[in-house]
Amino acid sequence: MGARAVQDWHIEYSGVDMWVHIVTGVQHFWLAPPTKGNLAALYRRVLGADVSTDAAVMGLLEGVQITAVGAGSTLFVPSGWLHATTLSLMLKA
Repeated sequence: MGARAVQDWHIEYSGVDMWVHIVTGVQHFWLAPPTKGNLAALYRRVLGADVSTDAAVMGLLEGVQITAVGAGSTLFVPSGWLHATTLSLMLKA
C-alpha cells in the first residue's frame, strides 16, 4: 500500500481496547467518541444507507480529534471509539 493508504472509519472487532505502537514513520489517527450520534453515522455507512463515503461520515461525527503518532510512540484507543487512520508499519495489540 502507498504512503497515503487509509483504513476506513471503524470500531475494533468485539469493541476491544487497542494499543498501537508505531515502529517507523508517522501514522495519523482520526478519533471520535462512541456517542449515539457517532455510532448511528458509522452504521449508516456500513449499511450503505445515505452515507456512501468516509468523507460523508466525517461530516456527521461529533468530537473528532486528529493526532499524529510518530516512530517509537504508542497510542491507546479506548473500547468502542470510532477511528480511521493512515497505514504505517505498526504493532497492534
